[in-house]
Amino acid sequence: MLTSLIIGLCLAQGTEHVPYNIETWKVNPGRESTDKIIRIAHTATPGIGYGITKDNRVRWFRLDKPGESDPIKEVKLTEFPVTKYVGKQAEDVKKANEYLENVMGGADKHEMQGITMIPYDHHKQFVLTNGHEQFFFYSSEDGKLLRKLILQKGPEVGNYGVYFSPDGKYVMTGMVQTMTMYVHSMETGKKVSEFKRGIFDYYGWAADSKRILKMKQSKMSYISAATGKELTEGAFTLGQPSVGAMTMNPDFSGFSYSAYNSKGSYDGNYIYSFKDKKSIRIDKRADNVGPFEYSPDGKLLVLYESKWLYFVDAHSGALKFVIEAAPHAMWDLLIFTRLDISEDGKTVLFVPDPAQNDLRHGVISYLDSKPLGPVKFFGPKRQG
Repeated sequence: MLTSLIIGLCLAQGTEHVPYNIETWKVNPGRESTDKIIRIAHTATPGIGYGITKDNRVRWFRLDKPGESDPIKEVKLTEFPVTKYVGKQAEDVKKANEYLENVMGGADKHEMQGITMIPYDHHKQFVLTNGHEQFFFYSSEDGKLLRKLILQKGPEVGNYGVYFSPDGKYVMTGMVQTMTMYVHSMETGKKVSEFKRGIFDYYGWAADSKRILKMKQSKMSYISAATGKELTEGAFTLGQPSVGAMTMNPDFSGFSYSAYNSKGSYDGNYIYSFKDKKSIRIDKRADNVGPFEYSPDGKLLVLYESKWLYFVDAHSGALKFVIEAAPHAMWDLLIFTRLDISEDGKTVLFVPDPAQNDLRHGVISYLDSKPLGPVKFFGPKRQG
């Protein structure tokens, strides 16, 4: 407790303000037990957010009145992606559902089970995807379906994420089953290229949308998006033996990553600058936290652990402030999967892991607010 108090006092003295005003925002008022949140996010309109639930509802809320029991408006989507299983996958899913039915009393049978929501185009749109070949684009203002994109590839379900190119012309996905990454045209859905990947490799788009960055252990190289071939120019090696994660800054000035030493032990979080061609260690008070998320303007980097969000200067690595990731009463219950920062940088929205079916609360934090009262410490409890 003493160490935490010292950390909090030092942090408070080194900042102009320390925002920590937390409100519990009910995306789902709880009247319908079948609703389970996929994601909550901001719209392009300041002060308005929305939530997507697994029973294909979209609900909009005023962020200045998060305690309101009813949404501003609600629509039910009639067209959305579905997750298709074939062959052995279909058999495995059937067995898993039978097990859940017999042991757990039932399986999650929502229409959009397994669907991911991604904020897109500066919060003007959102994308629903099965993470593989179906991408449905909707307006974040009214939920209207704008277009569908069906990628031309096999039926396997991908698990390596979705990466849109900066110019919006391509999308990169990957499949665990084939250990392959695919680049497709976002206009036609046709495959442009593909390349094999290692299980611990990390990828991100370069600013020119023509190259893909590949990180293998601590070596960074480039892959041609047009051909899928690794390029000989521009490769470099980081100062740490191994890297555990990589996230590209939206301003493309560099990327953040967690590092490990030659013995496999954790060795801190870093920011790499393309301009300076070097890595800077992030403030050690933000050690052992993740995942990484950048603000839309690329100025702030957010690191997360179960009770706290650490806001770091995305270029210097200096810790700017820390906020609670949830009210105290929810600390031991919540595991957050994603967070969403508004375009103006004033609010953060985040939601519990969808697997926590009994929790239907999103959390909103106001980053430009004044403290409501004194707090004892700003960081997590440390031993020693």
